[in-house]
Amino acid sequence: MQLPQRQPGLLPHRRLRPWRLRLLSPSRLFAGTRTAASNVKTTQPSFVAELALKGISGTRERPLAIINNQTFAPSEENDVVTGTRHVRIRCVEINVPAETVIIQIGNERRELRLRQGK
Repeated sequence: MQLPQRQPGLLPHRRLRPWRLRLLSPSRLFAGTRTAASNVKTTQPSFVAELALKGISGTRERPLAIINNQTFAPSEENDVVTGTRHVRIRCVEINVPAETVIIQIGNERRELRLRQGK
């Protein structure tokens, strides 16, 4: 009895279904890889996109910022609810004339801007 010739690259004991071929396509296999420094993407966690500066109030000496319905003073740290997560953020600086707040999440700093047109 003669064994059938095997095609290179295919396993003889597995039959590949069309949905498996889509999963194994080169565009999917290499979708998350980075090839050059110019293609490096910095992705932010989804909860960072849910952080929003709702308002700035207080006095000139002690400004206050409202981030996701939580009030912060400069150098104050607190938990903020974003979707289904609780995120610990620290308010670093409140710039009242520019309507911006610099926050720190872990070791990373971000700037939140007050939305215009509300």
